[in-house]
Amino acid sequence: MSRVMIIGYGPLPQSGMKYMSAPSLRTRHFLKPILDAGHTVDLYLLPLPGTEGREGEVSAMVPDSYEGLALQRFTNHSGEFAIQTLTKQARQHEPDAVVGVNTYPSYVASMLETTIPVWGDLNGYWMAETQGRCRLDRNDARLTGAWAIERAIVRRVDQFSAVSRPQLHAVLGEMAATGRLNCHTFDYQFGHHVPNAVYRWDDIMIEDRDDRKEPVLRGPVVPADAFLILWSGGFNVWCDVETMVRAMDILMAGYPDVHFVTTGGPIEGVVTETYRNYLDLVDASPHKDRYHNLGWVESDKLPSIYRESDIGINVDAKNYETMFGARNRINAMAAEELPVATTIGTEISEWLDDGSAVMAAPLSDHEGLARVIEPWIGQREKLAVFGSNALRIMKEDFSCEKTTRSLIRWLESPRLAPDNRAKLQVNDGQPVADINAVVLNDLERQAFLMMRHSVSEIEEALDHDRLKKVRKKGFFW
Repeated sequence: MSRVMIIGYGPLPQSGMKYMSAPSLRTRHFLKPILDAGHTVDLYLLPLPGTEGREGEVSAMVPDSYEGLALQRFTNHSGEFAIQTLTKQARQHEPDAVVGVNTYPSYVASMLETTIPVWGDLNGYWMAETQGRCRLDRNDARLTGAWAIERAIVRRVDQFSAVSRPQLHAVLGEMAATGRLNCHTFDYQFGHHVPNAVYRWDDIMIEDRDDRKEPVLRGPVVPADAFLILWSGGFNVWCDVETMVRAMDILMAGYPDVHFVTTGGPIEGVVTETYRNYLDLVDASPHKDRYHNLGWVESDKLPSIYRESDIGINVDAKNYETMFGARNRINAMAAEELPVATTIGTEISEWLDDGSAVMAAPLSDHEGLARVIEPWIGQREKLAVFGSNALRIMKEDFSCEKTTRSLIRWLESPRLAPDNRAKLQVNDGQPVADINAVVLNDLERQAFLMMRHSVSEIEEALDHDRLKKVRKKGFFW
Protein backbone atom coordinates (compact mmCIF):
# COMPACT_ATOMS: atom_id res chain seq x y z
CA MET A 1 0.00 0.00 0.00
CA SER A 2 1.07 3.58 -0.64
CA ARG A 3 1.18 6.65 1.54
CA VAL A 4 -0.74 9.33 -0.35
CA MET A 5 -0.77 13.08 0.21
CA ILE A 6 -4.14 14.39 -1.05
CA ILE A 7 -4.60 18.13 -1.59
CA GLY A 8 -8.21 19.11 -2.24
CA TYR A 9 -10.96 21.57 -1.43
CA GLY A 10 -13.09 21.73 1.70
CA PRO A 11 -15.27 21.70 3.58
CA LEU A 12 -16.25 18.19 2.54
CA PRO A 13 -19.97 17.30 2.17
CA GLN A 14 -21.89 16.67 5.37
CA SER A 15 -25.30 17.22 6.94
CA GLY A 16 -26.63 20.73 7.36
CA MET A 17 -24.53 22.41 4.68
CA LYS A 18 -26.29 25.00 2.51
CA TYR A 19 -23.59 25.33 -0.12
CA MET A 20 -22.29 22.02 -1.43
CA SER A 21 -19.58 22.90 -3.93
CA ALA A 22 -18.63 20.80 -6.94
CA PRO A 23 -14.89 20.98 -6.01
CA SER A 24 -15.63 19.63 -2.51
CA LEU A 25 -17.72 16.81 -3.96
CA ARG A 26 -14.86 16.00 -6.34
CA THR A 27 -12.45 15.81 -3.39
CA ARG A 28 -14.75 13.31 -1.65
CA HIS A 29 -15.09 11.43 -4.95
CA PHE A 30 -11.31 10.79 -5.00
CA LEU A 31 -10.83 10.36 -1.24
CA LYS A 32 -13.30 7.51 -0.74
CA PRO A 33 -11.84 4.91 -3.17
CA ILE A 34 -8.28 5.72 -2.10
CA LEU A 35 -9.23 4.98 1.52
CA ASP A 36 -11.25 1.91 0.50
CA ALA A 37 -8.17 0.56 -1.32
CA GLY A 38 -6.29 0.58 2.00
CA HIS A 39 -3.83 3.39 1.33
CA THR A 40 -2.57 5.65 4.12
CA VAL A 41 -3.88 9.16 3.48
CA ASP A 42 -2.55 12.53 4.59
CA LEU A 43 -5.41 14.89 3.67
CA TYR A 44 -4.98 18.65 3.27
CA LEU A 45 -7.94 20.88 2.42
CA LEU A 46 -7.81 24.36 0.92
CA PRO A 47 -10.83 26.64 1.37
CA LEU A 48 -12.76 27.64 -1.71
CA PRO A 49 -11.92 31.14 -2.94
CA GLY A 50 -14.16 33.69 -1.26
CA THR A 51 -15.36 31.36 1.50
CA GLU A 52 -12.68 31.72 4.21
CA GLY A 53 -10.14 34.37 5.00
CA ARG A 54 -8.71 36.87 2.57
CA GLU A 55 -5.55 36.96 0.55
CA GLY A 56 -2.88 38.69 2.62
CA GLU A 57 -4.22 37.63 6.01
CA VAL A 58 -2.00 35.60 8.30
CA SER A 59 -2.27 32.02 7.07
CA ALA A 60 -2.43 28.90 9.16
CA MET A 61 -2.85 25.15 8.84
CA VAL A 62 -5.05 23.68 11.57
CA PRO A 63 -6.09 20.12 12.47
CA ASP A 64 -9.60 18.91 11.67
CA SER A 65 -11.39 15.65 10.88
CA TYR A 66 -13.97 14.19 8.49
CA GLU A 67 -15.90 10.98 9.17
CA GLY A 68 -13.18 9.84 11.56
CA LEU A 69 -10.25 10.75 9.28
CA ALA A 70 -7.75 13.24 10.70
CA LEU A 71 -6.86 16.03 8.27
CA GLN A 72 -5.22 19.43 8.04
CA ARG A 73 -7.21 22.47 6.95
CA PHE A 74 -5.85 25.76 5.62
CA THR A 75 -7.51 28.87 7.01
CA ASN A 76 -7.28 30.97 3.86
CA HIS A 77 -6.54 30.74 0.18
CA SER A 78 -2.87 31.75 0.17
CA GLY A 79 -1.15 29.63 -2.47
CA GLU A 80 2.35 30.72 -1.44
CA PHE A 81 1.79 29.64 2.16
CA ALA A 82 0.21 26.33 1.08
CA ILE A 83 3.12 25.51 -1.25
CA GLN A 84 5.75 26.28 1.39
CA THR A 85 3.90 24.42 4.13
CA LEU A 86 3.10 21.35 2.06
CA THR A 87 6.64 21.12 0.70
CA LYS A 88 7.77 20.79 4.33
CA GLN A 89 5.02 18.25 5.00
CA ALA A 90 6.04 16.19 1.96
CA ARG A 91 9.69 16.17 3.00
CA GLN A 92 8.74 15.20 6.55
CA HIS A 93 6.23 12.42 5.77
CA GLU A 94 7.77 11.23 2.47
CA PRO A 95 4.56 10.11 0.75
CA ASP A 96 4.75 7.75 -2.22
CA ALA A 97 2.51 10.05 -4.28
CA VAL A 98 0.79 13.42 -4.20
CA VAL A 99 -2.76 13.69 -5.57
CA GLY A 100 -4.16 17.14 -6.29
CA VAL A 101 -7.95 17.15 -6.65
CA ASN A 102 -9.33 20.07 -8.70
CA THR A 103 -7.21 22.50 -10.69
CA TYR A 104 -5.88 24.87 -8.04
CA PRO A 105 -5.00 22.11 -5.56
CA SER A 106 -3.27 20.36 -8.49
CA TYR A 107 -1.30 23.56 -9.05
CA VAL A 108 -0.22 23.53 -5.41
CA ALA A 109 0.73 19.85 -5.73
CA SER A 110 2.72 20.59 -8.90
CA MET A 111 4.64 23.45 -7.29
CA LEU A 112 5.95 21.43 -4.34
CA GLU A 113 9.76 21.38 -4.41
CA THR A 114 10.07 17.59 -4.48
CA THR A 115 10.64 14.65 -6.81
CA ILE A 116 7.54 12.78 -5.61
CA PRO A 117 5.17 11.47 -8.33
CA VAL A 118 2.16 13.75 -8.81
CA TRP A 119 -1.36 13.04 -10.09
CA GLY A 120 -3.22 16.22 -11.00
CA ASP A 121 -6.99 16.17 -11.34
CA LEU A 122 -8.29 18.98 -13.54
CA ASN A 123 -11.96 19.06 -12.59
CA GLY A 124 -13.24 21.36 -15.31
CA TYR A 125 -11.25 23.13 -17.99
CA TRP A 126 -9.58 26.08 -16.28
CA MET A 127 -8.93 28.10 -19.43
CA ALA A 128 -12.52 27.84 -20.72
CA GLU A 129 -13.87 28.73 -17.27
CA THR A 130 -11.57 31.75 -17.19
CA GLN A 131 -12.75 32.73 -20.65
CA GLY A 132 -16.25 32.92 -19.22
CA ARG A 133 -15.09 35.21 -16.45
CA CYS A 134 -13.33 37.38 -19.02
CA ARG A 135 -16.60 37.64 -20.94
CA LEU A 136 -18.28 39.05 -17.84
CA ASP A 137 -15.35 41.40 -17.15
CA ARG A 138 -15.21 42.48 -20.81
CA ASN A 139 -11.42 42.15 -20.78
CA ASP A 140 -8.82 39.39 -20.82
CA ALA A 141 -6.79 40.33 -17.74
CA ARG A 142 -7.51 37.00 -16.02
CA LEU A 143 -6.05 34.87 -18.81
CA THR A 144 -2.39 35.35 -17.86
CA GLY A 145 -2.83 34.18 -14.27
CA ALA A 146 -5.04 31.28 -15.34
CA TRP A 147 -2.49 30.06 -17.87
CA ALA A 148 0.30 30.34 -15.30
CA ILE A 149 -1.62 27.89 -13.11
CA GLU A 150 -2.52 25.52 -15.96
CA ARG A 151 1.00 25.67 -17.39
CA ALA A 152 2.58 24.77 -14.04
CA ILE A 153 0.36 21.69 -13.81
CA VAL A 154 1.02 20.33 -17.30
CA ARG A 155 4.77 20.95 -16.90
CA ARG A 156 5.00 18.83 -13.76
CA VAL A 157 2.32 16.14 -13.40
CA ASP A 158 3.14 12.49 -13.99
CA GLN A 159 -0.52 11.59 -14.54
CA PHE A 160 -3.63 13.74 -14.88
CA SER A 161 -7.37 13.23 -14.95
CA ALA A 162 -9.98 15.25 -16.80
CA VAL A 163 -13.69 15.44 -16.20
CA SER A 164 -14.55 14.88 -19.88
CA ARG A 165 -12.87 13.42 -22.93
CA PRO A 166 -12.86 16.78 -24.76
CA GLN A 167 -11.03 18.30 -21.78
CA LEU A 168 -8.55 15.41 -21.73
CA HIS A 169 -7.68 16.15 -25.36
CA ALA A 170 -7.35 19.89 -24.66
CA VAL A 171 -4.89 19.23 -21.82
CA LEU A 172 -2.82 16.90 -24.01
CA GLY A 173 -2.58 19.80 -26.48
CA GLU A 174 -1.25 21.99 -23.67
CA MET A 175 1.29 19.31 -22.78
CA ALA A 176 2.48 19.27 -26.39
CA ALA A 177 2.87 23.06 -26.32
CA THR A 178 5.00 22.89 -23.16
CA GLY A 179 7.32 20.13 -24.34
CA ARG A 180 5.87 17.15 -22.45
CA LEU A 181 5.06 15.14 -25.59
CA ASN A 182 8.70 14.39 -26.20
CA CYS A 183 11.07 11.54 -27.07
CA HIS A 184 10.70 10.05 -23.57
CA THR A 185 6.88 9.89 -23.52
CA PHE A 186 6.00 8.61 -27.02
CA ASP A 187 4.19 5.52 -25.70
CA TYR A 188 3.28 6.86 -22.25
CA GLN A 189 -0.31 7.58 -21.19
CA PHE A 190 -0.53 10.85 -19.30
CA GLY A 191 -4.28 11.44 -19.25
CA HIS A 192 -7.30 9.64 -17.86
CA HIS A 193 -11.02 10.28 -18.25
CA VAL A 194 -12.57 10.53 -14.77
CA PRO A 195 -16.15 11.86 -15.07
CA ASN A 196 -17.89 13.10 -11.96
CA ALA A 197 -19.16 10.25 -9.82
CA VAL A 198 -22.82 9.76 -9.06
CA TYR A 199 -23.85 10.45 -5.48
CA ARG A 200 -27.08 10.53 -3.52
CA TRP A 201 -27.61 13.14 -0.86
CA ASP A 202 -29.03 10.49 1.46
CA ASP A 203 -25.65 8.74 1.32
CA ILE A 204 -23.94 11.93 2.53
CA MET A 205 -26.46 12.83 5.21
CA ILE A 206 -25.48 11.43 8.60
CA GLU A 207 -28.45 12.45 10.71
CA ASP A 208 -31.91 10.89 10.25
CA ARG A 209 -33.94 14.08 10.55
CA ASP A 210 -37.71 13.98 10.91
CA ASP A 211 -38.23 17.27 9.04
CA ARG A 212 -37.02 15.60 5.84
CA LYS A 213 -40.18 13.47 5.85
CA GLU A 214 -42.47 16.51 5.56
CA PRO A 215 -43.18 18.11 2.15
CA VAL A 216 -40.67 20.84 1.36
CA LEU A 217 -42.23 22.25 -1.82
CA ARG A 218 -45.73 20.90 -2.36
CA GLY A 219 -47.99 22.85 -0.05
CA PRO A 220 -45.41 25.16 1.55
CA VAL A 221 -44.15 26.62 -1.76
CA VAL A 222 -46.28 25.43 -4.71
CA PRO A 223 -49.78 23.93 -5.01
CA ALA A 224 -49.90 20.23 -4.19
CA ASP A 225 -50.89 19.34 -7.78
CA ALA A 226 -48.40 21.66 -9.54
CA PHE A 227 -46.28 20.46 -12.43
CA LEU A 228 -42.98 21.30 -10.78
CA ILE A 229 -39.80 22.03 -12.76
CA LEU A 230 -36.62 22.29 -10.69
CA TRP A 231 -33.27 24.01 -11.12
CA SER A 232 -30.77 23.07 -8.41
CA GLY A 233 -27.28 24.47 -7.88
CA GLY A 234 -25.10 27.43 -8.72
CA PHE A 235 -25.70 29.90 -11.54
CA ASN A 236 -22.31 29.98 -13.22
CA VAL A 237 -21.37 32.03 -16.26
CA TRP A 238 -22.17 29.16 -18.66
CA CYS A 239 -25.81 28.92 -17.56
CA ASP A 240 -28.16 30.26 -20.26
CA VAL A 241 -30.71 31.97 -18.04
CA GLU A 242 -32.41 33.77 -20.93
CA THR A 243 -33.22 30.53 -22.76
CA MET A 244 -34.38 28.94 -19.50
CA VAL A 245 -36.75 31.75 -18.49
CA ARG A 246 -38.17 32.18 -21.99
CA ALA A 247 -38.89 28.43 -22.16
CA MET A 248 -40.56 28.49 -18.75
CA ASP A 249 -42.67 31.47 -19.80
CA ILE A 250 -43.90 29.53 -22.86
CA LEU A 251 -44.93 26.59 -20.67
CA MET A 252 -46.53 28.80 -18.01
CA ALA A 253 -48.54 30.67 -20.64
CA GLY A 254 -50.12 27.43 -21.83
CA TYR A 255 -50.36 25.52 -18.55
CA PRO A 256 -51.43 27.30 -15.35
CA ASP A 257 -50.25 24.41 -13.18
CA VAL A 258 -46.57 24.78 -14.24
CA HIS A 259 -44.34 26.17 -11.48
CA PHE A 260 -40.58 26.70 -11.52
CA VAL A 261 -38.44 26.32 -8.40
CA THR A 262 -34.76 27.11 -7.98
CA THR A 263 -32.47 26.07 -5.17
CA GLY A 264 -28.95 27.48 -5.16
CA GLY A 265 -27.94 30.87 -6.50
CA PRO A 266 -24.84 33.02 -6.99
CA ILE A 267 -21.40 31.50 -6.48
CA GLU A 268 -19.91 33.98 -4.06
CA GLY A 269 -16.32 34.88 -4.75
CA VAL A 270 -16.59 33.51 -8.28
CA VAL A 271 -19.70 34.53 -10.28
CA THR A 272 -22.71 36.51 -9.06
CA GLU A 273 -23.78 38.30 -12.26
CA THR A 274 -25.58 35.32 -13.82
CA TYR A 275 -27.97 34.93 -10.90
CA ARG A 276 -28.71 38.67 -10.90
CA ASN A 277 -29.50 38.44 -14.61
CA TYR A 278 -31.82 35.53 -13.92
CA LEU A 279 -33.69 37.46 -11.21
CA ASP A 280 -34.08 40.45 -13.55
CA LEU A 281 -35.59 38.21 -16.24
CA VAL A 282 -37.99 36.66 -13.72
CA ASP A 283 -39.01 40.08 -12.45
CA ALA A 284 -39.95 41.06 -16.03
CA SER A 285 -41.96 37.87 -16.62
CA PRO A 286 -45.78 38.05 -16.72
CA HIS A 287 -45.73 34.79 -14.74
CA LYS A 288 -43.24 35.83 -12.07
CA ASP A 289 -45.59 34.68 -9.29
CA ARG A 290 -44.91 31.08 -10.42
CA TYR A 291 -41.14 31.36 -10.08
CA HIS A 292 -40.01 30.36 -6.61
CA ASN A 293 -36.37 31.09 -5.77
CA LEU A 294 -35.37 29.46 -2.51
CA GLY A 295 -31.65 30.26 -2.55
CA TRP A 296 -29.15 27.88 -1.03
CA VAL A 297 -31.07 25.37 1.08
CA GLU A 298 -29.76 22.83 3.58
CA SER A 299 -28.47 19.81 1.74
CA ASP A 300 -30.59 17.59 4.03
CA LYS A 301 -33.68 18.89 2.21
CA LEU A 302 -32.44 18.13 -1.30
CA PRO A 303 -33.55 14.47 -1.45
CA SER A 304 -37.11 15.53 -0.64
CA ILE A 305 -36.96 18.40 -3.13
CA TYR A 306 -35.83 16.07 -5.92
CA ARG A 307 -38.54 13.52 -5.09
CA GLU A 308 -41.28 16.17 -5.05
CA SER A 309 -40.27 17.61 -8.45
CA ASP A 310 -41.61 16.36 -11.79
CA ILE A 311 -38.64 17.44 -13.93
CA GLY A 312 -35.14 18.71 -13.23
CA ILE A 313 -33.61 21.13 -15.69
CA ASN A 314 -30.14 22.04 -16.96
CA VAL A 315 -29.67 24.84 -19.50
CA ASP A 316 -26.21 25.59 -20.85
CA ALA A 317 -25.08 28.41 -23.10
CA LYS A 318 -23.10 27.86 -26.27
CA ASN A 319 -19.47 28.23 -25.15
CA TYR A 320 -16.27 26.25 -24.70
CA GLU A 321 -16.87 25.45 -21.03
CA THR A 322 -20.03 23.63 -22.08
CA MET A 323 -17.98 21.64 -24.60
CA PHE A 324 -15.28 20.70 -22.08
CA GLY A 325 -17.18 20.61 -18.77
CA ALA A 326 -19.41 18.42 -16.62
CA ARG A 327 -22.67 18.98 -14.73
CA ASN A 328 -23.00 17.73 -11.16
CA ARG A 329 -26.67 18.77 -11.06
CA ILE A 330 -27.48 16.25 -13.79
CA ASN A 331 -25.67 13.47 -11.90
CA ALA A 332 -27.45 14.35 -8.66
CA MET A 333 -30.89 14.47 -10.27
CA ALA A 334 -30.31 11.21 -12.12
CA ALA A 335 -29.25 9.54 -8.85
CA GLU A 336 -32.68 10.38 -7.41
CA GLU A 337 -34.45 9.15 -10.60
CA LEU A 338 -35.66 12.68 -11.29
CA PRO A 339 -36.35 13.00 -15.04
CA VAL A 340 -34.08 15.64 -16.55
CA ALA A 341 -34.60 18.07 -19.42
CA THR A 342 -31.30 19.47 -20.67
CA THR A 343 -29.70 21.28 -23.54
CA ILE A 344 -27.15 19.12 -25.36
CA GLY A 345 -23.56 20.31 -25.22
CA THR A 346 -21.76 18.73 -22.28
CA GLU A 347 -20.40 15.20 -22.49
CA ILE A 348 -22.76 14.01 -19.71
CA SER A 349 -25.82 15.36 -21.58
CA GLU A 350 -24.77 13.52 -24.76
CA TRP A 351 -24.02 10.36 -22.75
CA LEU A 352 -27.51 10.28 -21.23
CA ASP A 353 -29.21 11.31 -24.46
CA ASP A 354 -27.60 8.32 -26.21
CA GLY A 355 -29.23 6.15 -23.52
CA SER A 356 -32.70 7.75 -23.92
CA ALA A 357 -32.28 9.04 -20.38
CA VAL A 358 -33.00 12.79 -20.80
CA MET A 359 -35.34 15.12 -22.62
CA ALA A 360 -32.84 16.72 -25.00
CA ALA A 361 -33.01 20.19 -26.56
CA PRO A 362 -30.56 22.19 -28.72
CA LEU A 363 -28.46 24.96 -27.20
CA SER A 364 -29.92 28.49 -27.28
CA ASP A 365 -33.37 27.24 -28.37
CA HIS A 366 -36.05 28.26 -25.85
CA GLU A 367 -38.86 27.00 -28.06
CA GLY A 368 -37.09 23.66 -28.47
CA LEU A 369 -36.60 23.36 -24.71
CA ALA A 370 -40.27 24.08 -24.06
CA ARG A 371 -41.24 21.63 -26.80
CA VAL A 372 -39.41 18.64 -25.24
CA ILE A 373 -41.08 19.27 -21.86
CA GLU A 374 -44.62 20.14 -22.98
CA PRO A 375 -45.86 16.64 -23.99
CA TRP A 376 -45.22 15.32 -20.49
CA ILE A 377 -47.20 17.91 -18.56
CA GLY A 378 -50.44 16.03 -19.15
CA GLN A 379 -48.92 12.58 -18.64
CA ARG A 380 -46.36 13.01 -15.90
CA GLU A 381 -46.73 9.40 -14.82
CA LYS A 382 -44.90 8.36 -18.02
CA LEU A 383 -41.86 10.48 -17.20
CA ALA A 384 -40.45 7.73 -14.98
CA VAL A 385 -38.77 6.02 -17.94
CA PHE A 386 -36.26 8.90 -18.20
CA GLY A 387 -35.44 8.70 -14.50
CA SER A 388 -35.01 4.93 -14.48
CA ASN A 389 -32.82 4.96 -17.61
CA ALA A 390 -30.63 7.70 -16.15
CA LEU A 391 -30.24 5.89 -12.82
CA ARG A 392 -29.22 2.70 -14.62
CA ILE A 393 -26.50 4.56 -16.55
CA MET A 394 -25.30 6.30 -13.39
CA LYS A 395 -24.93 2.98 -11.58
CA GLU A 396 -23.19 1.33 -14.53
CA ASP A 397 -20.75 4.07 -15.50
CA PHE A 398 -20.43 6.70 -12.78
CA SER A 399 -19.67 5.04 -9.45
CA CYS A 400 -16.74 6.35 -7.40
CA GLU A 401 -15.03 2.99 -7.81
CA LYS A 402 -15.40 2.69 -11.59
CA THR A 403 -14.49 6.28 -12.43
CA THR A 404 -11.27 6.17 -10.36
CA ARG A 405 -9.95 2.75 -11.44
CA SER A 406 -6.99 4.27 -13.31
CA LEU A 407 -6.00 6.32 -10.25
CA ILE A 408 -6.20 3.33 -7.91
CA ARG A 409 -4.10 1.23 -10.30
CA TRP A 410 -1.45 3.95 -10.46
CA LEU A 411 -1.34 4.28 -6.67
CA GLU A 412 -0.42 0.60 -6.39
CA SER A 413 3.04 1.62 -7.64
CA PRO A 414 3.23 5.37 -8.35
CA ARG A 415 6.09 6.40 -10.62
CA LEU A 416 7.36 9.55 -12.24
CA ALA A 417 6.55 10.03 -15.92
CA PRO A 418 9.43 8.90 -18.20
CA ASP A 419 10.57 12.45 -18.95
CA ASN A 420 10.45 13.38 -15.27
CA ARG A 421 12.58 10.31 -14.51
CA ALA A 422 15.03 11.48 -17.15
CA LYS A 423 15.33 14.82 -15.36
CA LEU A 424 16.80 13.06 -12.35
CA GLN A 425 19.80 12.07 -14.51
CA VAL A 426 20.73 15.37 -16.17
CA ASN A 427 22.17 17.36 -13.27
CA ASP A 428 25.82 16.27 -13.68
CA GLY A 429 25.35 13.53 -11.13
CA GLN A 430 24.06 15.94 -8.47
CA PRO A 431 20.76 15.01 -6.76
CA VAL A 432 17.70 16.81 -8.10
CA ALA A 433 15.55 18.24 -5.32
CA ASP A 434 12.88 19.87 -7.48
CA ILE A 435 11.80 18.46 -10.83
CA ASN A 436 10.35 21.84 -11.79
CA ALA A 437 13.88 23.27 -11.94
CA VAL A 438 15.00 20.93 -14.77
CA VAL A 439 14.12 21.19 -18.47
CA LEU A 440 14.72 18.73 -21.30
CA ASN A 441 13.88 20.68 -24.48
CA ASP A 442 13.38 24.18 -25.83
CA LEU A 443 9.59 24.08 -25.62
CA GLU A 444 9.81 23.24 -21.96
CA ARG A 445 12.49 25.89 -21.46
CA GLN A 446 10.09 28.51 -22.83
CA ALA A 447 7.44 27.41 -20.33
CA PHE A 448 10.06 27.39 -17.56
CA LEU A 449 11.14 30.95 -18.34
CA MET A 450 7.54 32.14 -18.38
CA MET A 451 7.00 30.45 -15.03
CA ARG A 452 10.03 32.08 -13.41
CA HIS A 453 9.90 35.52 -15.04
CA SER A 454 7.25 38.05 -15.99
CA VAL A 455 6.74 39.17 -19.59
CA SER A 456 8.20 42.60 -18.74
CA GLU A 457 11.34 40.99 -17.27
CA ILE A 458 11.85 38.88 -20.39
CA GLU A 459 11.29 41.88 -22.65
CA GLU A 460 13.77 43.92 -20.63
CA ALA A 461 16.38 41.15 -20.91
CA LEU A 462 15.81 40.89 -24.67
CA ASP A 463 16.15 44.66 -25.08
CA HIS A 464 19.37 44.60 -23.07
CA ASP A 465 20.72 41.76 -25.23
CA ARG A 466 19.86 43.61 -28.44
CA LEU A 467 21.55 46.74 -27.14
CA LYS A 468 24.73 44.77 -26.37
CA LYS A 469 24.76 43.36 -29.91
CA VAL A 470 24.30 46.81 -31.47
CA ARG A 471 27.14 48.25 -29.40
CA LYS A 472 29.40 45.34 -30.28
CA LYS A 473 28.87 45.94 -34.00
CA GLY A 474 29.60 49.64 -33.61
CA PHE A 475 26.17 50.82 -34.68
CA PHE A 476 25.32 52.57 -31.42
CA TRP A 477 24.78 56.32 -31.59
